[in-house]
Amino acid sequence: MKKDKKFNNYINYFNKTDTLKYVGGVLAVLGIFLYMFGWSYVSYIIATVFLPVGGALFLIGSSGRASDNDIKEYIVKRTEGMELDLENEPNIKKRILKQLSNEAIEGYEYKNGVMATKAKNGSVRTSEYTKSIIYPLANAVYIVSRSISLVSDEINDTSIEIPYSQIADIRLDKNETRIAFGKKSFIVWDSRFVIEYDVDKVISLPARDNASLDSFIETVKRIIAKG
Repeated sequence: MKKDKKFNNYINYFNKTDTLKYVGGVLAVLGIFLYMFGWSYVSYIIATVFLPVGGALFLIGSSGRASDNDIKEYIVKRTEGMELDLENEPNIKKRILKQLSNEAIEGYEYKNGVMATKAKNGSVRTSEYTKSIIYPLANAVYIVSRSISLVSDEINDTSIEIPYSQIADIRLDKNETRIAFGKKSFIVWDSRFVIEYDVDKVISLPARDNASLDSFIETVKRIIAKG
């Protein structure tokens, strides 16, 4: 993957750690404490060292790296506007089930080859993210998906229609998965929406915790059972 300078802050989000920032902060606080409450000339000398060094380390650790919120906002920006314009999709519009709303699912891709880091809330984030919208039709499910990179301009839009008659199984899988990036290793719970269809085909999409998804799947199963 070619490195794009405009994505440096996002690349550093995964490559950098907050160690320098935290060490710098601690040194700066100690420096302030010794400067104000030190009882000797030595304390004053140590303070004059800790303050500038701590401040410099804090600034270095804080700069050039996207924040957790930056990542969240970037995902929203890159995945907006995915919804189908049904006025321009008459073949789909006339088959939309009125009694069942479309379902949006999304999440980070936990697989080999992605960059990864742990956010401040403890969740593991990776450099690839996928959002999908599932439209229940009278005779099929129609799925639009967008996979984006958080460290490049890469984006992949796909769509697929799967007739109910071809679906062998539809479910939500949750598996413990280990992913590695550089010297870091993470164990995550990978939650995915899965459809097995047309004898030997499988579609598997990230689906982080979604209270309505289980109900949606059960409703689709009942529709399939009715034939």
